[in-house]
Amino acid sequence: MQISRGTQKQKSKLSELTAREREILHQVSQGLTNNQIADKLNICRSTVMTHITNIYEKFIPYLPIDTQHSVMRLNCALIYLKEKGLLKEDR
Repeated sequence: MQISRGTQKQKSKLSELTAREREILHQVSQGLTNNQIADKLNICRSTVMTHITNIYEKFIPYLPIDTQHSVMRLNCALIYLKEKGLLKEDR
């Protein structure tokens, strides 16, 4: 069986993550909130957020440009909603 280039690139990027970042990514993929992840791993919520930021920064350059734009637009919308008090932060 031959692995496609895209899959090899994804595996390569995944290998750039630290063990803790991979653990955080797994917890996020399971639908856990930042607080739940922090409690489960016995770390601070801010540490979880730092790991998520690091994961984001490692992967965003390798996403298709239209996906990058969608992610940026979503981030802007979330910031706006938080500033207006319309979105409750995970605390």
